Amino acid sequence: MSTKEPVVLSVGVIGRGLIGSEVLDQITSEKGRLLNERGIDIRIVAISDIDKQLNVVEGLPLGADWKAAWEATTTAPGFENFDKTMLAAANGVVVDCTASAFIANRYALWLGKGLHVVTPNKKAGSGDLKYFKEVKASQGTGGHFMYECTVGAGLPIIDSIQGLLDTGDKIKTIEGIFSGTLSYIFNTFDGSEPFSAVVSAARKQGFTEPDPRDDLNGLDVARKVVILARECGMDVEIADVPIESLVAPELAKLKTAEEYLAKLPDFDGEFKSKFDEAKANGEVLRYVGSVDAANKQVSVKLRRFPTTHPFAGLAGADNIVQITTERYSPPTGQPLVVRGPGAGAAVTAAGVFYDVLRLAHRLGCSSANPNPKL
Repeated sequence: MSTKEPVVLSVGVIGRGLIGSEVLDQITSEKGRLLNERGIDIRIVAISDIDKQLNVVEGLPLGADWKAAWEATTTAPGFENFDKTMLAAANGVVVDCTASAFIANRYALWLGKGLHVVTPNKKAGSGDLKYFKEVKASQGTGGHFMYECTVGAGLPIIDSIQGLLDTGDKIKTIEGIFSGTLSYIFNTFDGSEPFSAVVSAARKQGFTEPDPRDDLNGLDVARKVVILARECGMDVEIADVPIESLVAPELAKLKTAEEYLAKLPDFDGEFKSKFDEAKANGEVLRYVGSVDAANKQVSVKLRRFPTTHPFAGLAGADNIVQITTERYSPPTGQPLVVRGPGAGAAVTAAGVFYDVLRLAHRLGCSSANPNPKL
């Protein structure tokens, strides 16, 4: 172990769903190794939901015991208690594993008080543009805003874009398959089964939201497109994104997912026609989000690609992004392509965990200023 003093990170996790629980499990599993081998001392100081909070006594060995401790606690947070806990700790890191706009609306406050925020929550990055700029500006007071996992789960997409821009490259276009659900559906939809059967099977296997319309309407992809467009300097709101929804208006009006799935076969012919037309031209169907930074345009829609295109070779629920820049561009070169698992609690949590570790390295690199600007 290094003789250098360990970098202490006091982590408060909000949200105990699949991702939040996995983040806690991964941290508690690796914290001993990280301290001994990397000099990173991660301490869980709070676990919170909207309705209650567990304050963890420093040094308490959590492991799987955090779940039992959580069930036993009845402390209501009100978030005053949570904030007090985090502000009193060394290098407080708020890890927001919710999809809550209410929690996202606290980021500027936390960052302004010197706390760090790590999150896969897309609500701040794709929400009101004025507030997003406020969040980014709040970093200057000491806190870091780490949001790699808002796009592509654990894939290094935002970090790659920031690296390109920091070195003086110019982004031309960003195109990608950003939904693990829609990736799976169109990788599987080969004409042998009706589209409705593919969607139902995806739901049964847990690849979709409980209501598949929440995936098929394209809104989640649009949020990711907004985040990427803003990374390129575009002042884009979600309302500015033309979205081709895969949910017919009459199906969108139905009250339940079961009603939707019962009526979806009525539209199998429409999807089969699109598939057949693409196949006849040696192409495949893919649901793609696009940022045309050069022309300041964004879109989310179902597109056709030749079978030789990188988007045609995906498997399962993989995500892929193709970034074309002045340096990474034909004819002198090729676009930068990042591909890998784009869904799942384990890979998303690992991406969140990695952001926490990147934060530790940033804090450890400047002893003169423990909270440097990004």
